[in-house]
Amino acid sequence: MKIIIILFSLLLSACSTGWHSVGKTTSTYQQADEKCDADAWNRFPMRNKSVKKVTYDTFSRGCHKEKFCGFDKKYETIYSEFFPKTSIYIEDINEGSRNHEYILCMKRKGWHYNGYTIWD
Repeated sequence: MKIIIILFSLLLSACSTGWHSVGKTTSTYQQADEKCDADAWNRFPMRNKSVKKVTYDTFSRGCHKEKFCGFDKKYETIYSEFFPKTSIYIEDINEGSRNHEYILCMKRKGWHYNGYTIWD
């Protein structure tokens, strides 16, 4: 029982995520977050684009009793056909650039994102 408690506490202590100040910072986290978020949105506003994605789905049909499906098959033959499936969705194409700008701004203000665990 003692080992389980030790292992559990070790696993919990190994996880550390969030923004941490590196050295002396000129602003609090809330101030830096608000400023960097506003700057990132001003520099890279939402820009939606219609994206078309084509995937191929498999359609399977079982063999009917009226058909001959092959020797020793007992009507269990399944064959597949590929059919294109088109999906259209809206994507914000500036999202990646905006997130990158936000992270760079936070670093300039003395904050570092520690977003990893022992499993990463």
